[in-house]
Amino acid sequence: MKKLSLAALVLGISLVSATAFAQVADGTFTGTGAGRNGDIKVDVTFAQGSIADVVVSEQNETPGIADPALANIPEAIKANQSTAVEAVTGATLTSDGIVAAVKDAIAQAGGTEADFSAAVETAKSTEVVDLDCDVVVVGAGGSGMSAALAASQAGANVIIVEKSAAVGGSSIMSMGLGAVGSSMQKEVEMGNFTISQWMSDWLYQQNYMVSAPMIYKYMSESGKTVDWMLENGVALNYTGHEQGALEGNPIATYHVWAGDGLAAALNRWVDRVTENGGAIYYQTSGKSLIMENGAAKGVVAEQADGTTLNIHAKAVVLTTGGYGASNEMIEALLGFKTNGINSGTQTGDGINMAVAAGAATEGIENIEFHGVAIPNELKTNTIPFGAKDMVGLLLHDPTGIWVNKDGQRFANENIAYDTAYHGNIASRQGSEYYVIMTQKILDTYENEGQAALGRVTANTGFGPLPVDAKWEGFSQQISDYQVSGGLYKADTLEELAEKTGMNAKNLVATIAQYNAACANGEDDYLNKPAEFLTAMEEGPYYAVVARASQLGTLGGLKINTDMEVISTENAVIPGLYAAGVDSCGSMFNRVYVSYEGVTMGWTMTSGRLAGENAAAFVK
Repeated sequence: MKKLSLAALVLGISLVSATAFAQVADGTFTGTGAGRNGDIKVDVTFAQGSIADVVVSEQNETPGIADPALANIPEAIKANQSTAVEAVTGATLTSDGIVAAVKDAIAQAGGTEADFSAAVETAKSTEVVDLDCDVVVVGAGGSGMSAALAASQAGANVIIVEKSAAVGGSSIMSMGLGAVGSSMQKEVEMGNFTISQWMSDWLYQQNYMVSAPMIYKYMSESGKTVDWMLENGVALNYTGHEQGALEGNPIATYHVWAGDGLAAALNRWVDRVTENGGAIYYQTSGKSLIMENGAAKGVVAEQADGTTLNIHAKAVVLTTGGYGASNEMIEALLGFKTNGINSGTQTGDGINMAVAAGAATEGIENIEFHGVAIPNELKTNTIPFGAKDMVGLLLHDPTGIWVNKDGQRFANENIAYDTAYHGNIASRQGSEYYVIMTQKILDTYENEGQAALGRVTANTGFGPLPVDAKWEGFSQQISDYQVSGGLYKADTLEELAEKTGMNAKNLVATIAQYNAACANGEDDYLNKPAEFLTAMEEGPYYAVVARASQLGTLGGLKINTDMEVISTENAVIPGLYAAGVDSCGSMFNRVYVSYEGVTMGWTMTSGRLAGENAAAFVK
């Protein structure tokens, strides 16, 4: 097998250019496509039947995650004269949006999709390359980059493999992290709660079905992590809380990203690791562990061009972000579907690699549920970027009632104010449930606003509309969602039950009970505040399809408080470490706790500890 220097292994995808001479008008045309966060506009210049230039002119994509796609996809389309280019791993929706915008521009110029859709041949390598290092880190999200930097600072030579084309993963979608004992907290009165107070409350919230030693490890090290991050150029502000519902709670944990944000800081950490002699390989996926006599001795990885990397190491750190982006694993382990909120690369790679090598799992079904949304596959793309998704707001509006497939109401709808509670209860209903409204309520919202129903509080989740604001354009959005399958309309409850698959007898009884509560001004079943009680006495009736959303998984590999992975025989696997959401199953009892930033707090803290301990193991 061929040995190459690290410098010679900078990843590059070889593309075979195709020449197109289509019947398109010369000039620049602006096309539009739907990206992850809204419309992407691309200026495409045509000259003599070919694509002369492709420039993204407007976009609202997530910085860090989308950057490689924004830079590489236009160049690939231009180089190959084809829109049939591969999406950038970790930025698929952005890649698809750029391609759609270019196709739109081609049509405007008088061309057809076939003119610029020749297959792009990507040379697949069969080469096998051997590399050597002290510590190999699989995954370059928040925990992976923390591990890599900490190990590098401890004197280890580090190789990082990252599945996508950028660092950060889902971590850079976060707002901050939770911690106790940081220097920032000690400067203000708000931060004067103790670890023991936090421990007591956490254990109580989780019904004591968690690991006190593991939680204590996180808490006692979290403040040190914040200070370590500050020392390494991450800007933070201590706010204590962000959610209004937590105002006054003495356990004020939240530290918010400041300055140029986490993504920029993690890229600077990459520079520090490489300056110390390390290396990073983008668009490179970990495939299996190299095991010798029961110990982890490296990783087999595959680059985007097919090259196999045998990375021989003295220690391995797995930080691949859990399996929140794997619909297959989600459904297999939970038995129902969820809406994932992630960068798309979290498909359980690290967990599966370790399990194949004999690792045990713990709390693998733990999920960080975070609010609800219309199922991803049923969302309409007809709502312009920046416009309110008013049908989506109904899922967070306590005026409606929440009914499961059995036709039964299952929660006080006013808990929509808390995303953890809302997501948790929604997950108990399976893949979907329904928010019931009437034509009268929807017409009132559109023509008069919520205040016309006596509302004082506009509790409609993220980005609430003022109570006296008219929901202009609401009818059109309702029609669009009917077409997409995200909403059902019926003249009778029996017909609504038939369309949705709900139990008709139970649904009729549920609505009757609810209307009686509205007439009495008191919800004696689930105690919804009287302010939100509005009877649903006559149709047409609407049912909006709802599904629990999740920020990621919270369980996976079993570890000890030194971040060492434990085998199915309850022994340490020498040289194998895990951090982040690949390995926090002992901290949660299948539901998320009501503190802010603790997932990111664990991510960064466990990553730092795993890197330090892996480097110490090497020595």
